[in-house]
Amino acid sequence: MSSAKDRALFVAGASEALASSLDYERTLSTVARLAIPQFADWSAIHLRQPDGSVRWTAAAHRDPACERLLTDWYAQHPFEDDADAVVPRVLRTNRSAFHPSITKKQLDAWAESPEALERMRAIGVRSVICVPLDVDGAASGAVLFVRRAGRGGFRADDLRLAEDLGRRAAQAIEHARLHQALQEREALYEMTFEQAPVGVSHQAPDGRWLRVNERLCDLLGYTRDELLSRSFREITHPDDLPYELDLRERVLSGELTRARYEKRFVRRDGGAVAAAVTLTLVRTCGGAPDYFLAVAEDLGPLRQAERALQTEQARTAFALEAAGVGAWELDLRTGRIAASGSMAEVHGLTPEAFPPSLQAYLPLVHPDDRAALATRLEQAERASTEGRRFDRQFRIVRPDGAVRWLQVRGQVFESRSLVRGVVLDVTAQHEFEERLRHSQKLEAIGRLSTGMAHDFSNVLAAIMGYTEVMLQQIGETDPLRADLHEVQAAAERAVHLTRQLLAFGRQRTWQPEVTSLNILVSKMAALLARLLGDGVELRIQLDPAIGPVRLDQGQFEQVLMNLAINARDAMAEGGVLVVETRGDAQSARLLVRDNGIGMDAATRAKIFEPFFTTKGERGTGLGLSTVYGIVQQNGGDISVSSEPGHGTVFEIRLPVLGAPEASPGGPAVAVARSPVRTVLVVDADDAVRKLLVRLLGQQGLRAIEAAGPARALALAAELGASSVDLLITDVNASPATGFDLAANIRAILPDLPVIFMSAQTDGPAVDRLRRASASTLLEKPFTTATVLAAIERLRPA
Repeated sequence: MSSAKDRALFVAGASEALASSLDYERTLSTVARLAIPQFADWSAIHLRQPDGSVRWTAAAHRDPACERLLTDWYAQHPFEDDADAVVPRVLRTNRSAFHPSITKKQLDAWAESPEALERMRAIGVRSVICVPLDVDGAASGAVLFVRRAGRGGFRADDLRLAEDLGRRAAQAIEHARLHQALQEREALYEMTFEQAPVGVSHQAPDGRWLRVNERLCDLLGYTRDELLSRSFREITHPDDLPYELDLRERVLSGELTRARYEKRFVRRDGGAVAAAVTLTLVRTCGGAPDYFLAVAEDLGPLRQAERALQTEQARTAFALEAAGVGAWELDLRTGRIAASGSMAEVHGLTPEAFPPSLQAYLPLVHPDDRAALATRLEQAERASTEGRRFDRQFRIVRPDGAVRWLQVRGQVFESRSLVRGVVLDVTAQHEFEERLRHSQKLEAIGRLSTGMAHDFSNVLAAIMGYTEVMLQQIGETDPLRADLHEVQAAAERAVHLTRQLLAFGRQRTWQPEVTSLNILVSKMAALLARLLGDGVELRIQLDPAIGPVRLDQGQFEQVLMNLAINARDAMAEGGVLVVETRGDAQSARLLVRDNGIGMDAATRAKIFEPFFTTKGERGTGLGLSTVYGIVQQNGGDISVSSEPGHGTVFEIRLPVLGAPEASPGGPAVAVARSPVRTVLVVDADDAVRKLLVRLLGQQGLRAIEAAGPARALALAAELGASSVDLLITDVNASPATGFDLAANIRAILPDLPVIFMSAQTDGPAVDRLRRASASTLLEKPFTTATVLAAIERLRPA
């Protein structure tokens, strides 16, 4: 096209052609052909699909034979995202590609195979323009224009013309695509409306029928034209009309988004048909009422089944009236249920209120068990034979909200159509089994956590010990001193976590003493206030008449802190935390109450489980499980009550002692026979053992190390009684225990003082340690100060 006039006429003709149809396929064909032959010798269109892939959709060539060759090739070869090819590059960059003269080298590079090269030569490729179909700033496709050899190549003004054509084509294709999608949706809605198994209608706000489907006509006995000439008022039972009119007004006013109700229609033959109607108001884009969408479900079969069930129930009598056992009968064909009075009692209902059908009964079943029970009944209907037994356990929710476990047992009679059986309340059995499973799970995880904590304590002992050694060796102004203090602080935080694991596993040293919950709470009040911060008010309410209890004060301080932290997190906007004590002759109770966000039933059921947390990455899931372990270890129990939006109350109950007792002392400590000069150190962990040897050496003591009991016994025999003043050994000195090692060495060195090291000492181990003579306990991880303090306890008073 040599002149501007020719170009303007071409663009006008192209615009008219693109606007002539909204048919999607036709528009694609128009885009491919409108440039042939005035502008190009052939062209092709590639479009992105909804899944992101690219597919050729249309092509045109001035030579029909070449066009067939072109379309056959595109149909047989999927689109390949070749980085050097023209179309993939335009789709990626959303920018036009302009090649006024294609060289043989370019043609060879674009051809992915010899076959493709031959095809390009056959259809002719001399000059190329490829423009994107830009929709909202992204290439939804590309149009390729090609001129053959023997015709002048594309020029710069041809590129501008092609881009203008591409913009117009993109708009036309997008309009056609949207039009096609709208037509498909309208066709789907039309099919759904007409083929729905329920009556569906559109009604004007004044009640006139605007549109009805065939099912509604069948239900009411009218033809479509007869219904459309009436309003809903004319075929509604007079007694039901006032209620329905009131509901329509409430929907129109916006008070209700939809209304669901039962009504009676008056059929054309004068009879009444009961239906459940769901009424929804459809509004215009401006928000004005447009029409009502009404869906009517025929309740006739259900009403007939209910009447038949009531008649059958009147004739049925059950002989079984045992306490806690209910008798029942289910007709698998109709869903009818007949039940004894005891069956209703198990469900917390009166006989009159017991559901008459399976459909009505299923809502009584716990939501988590409902689908499984319904499926099991369907299987019984399909596969059971006469005499086949039916046995299943499931949960129900009684009207008072109580959840009960039931065991249902039945047998199929009368050619698979009738099931008769009994129901037993097995809630107590389930609760016992659940407590047993929970206890076993906690015990298993406790063993795992204490083992991990023990190994971790050895690592921490080395970290903390060598950090302390380095701090002693560098000056106060050394720049590394601050870094070492950070290492020390991090290790101390890790020690706290380790002790949480040990408390959870109930493996920390238990040091109970007789005290009062009032004393414990009063001592913790200031710390709790600082912990809660300014946004939460702390209130302390103490019962002066509360009796004494025996507990580990350090552990219970941790319990109070964990509960306070939980309460603080539940009151992000501020609130009140009440710590209260109450007592009677049998128990002392500690109540921790907040007015925070509360918990639902699902959360309450899991809060004491290890590693369960509602705090995301901020929580470890050990806080409340640790609380549970501590309370159990101290002979008490803990319960929680909470509802969403109504806060949470934790209640801890501990047995009250008859009278205050003297606080039991720590482990029996023997006095060293003479000042300690030589120490035999036994520990399988090299880092811990060598650290202890180094710490003792810095205090002027001679330390002899042994990695295990066998080497320790050999050294004791070699050195003799006068050469060893003290044995320091790990309680778990593999392959024997530290207690066994101490007994064997004392056979060689009588009355040798012993310090036992451990991070996990359960109840029996503690008792054995207390009974041991000339021994004391050093808890890992240790510091120089704690080691010296343990040795000091062995010195004469």
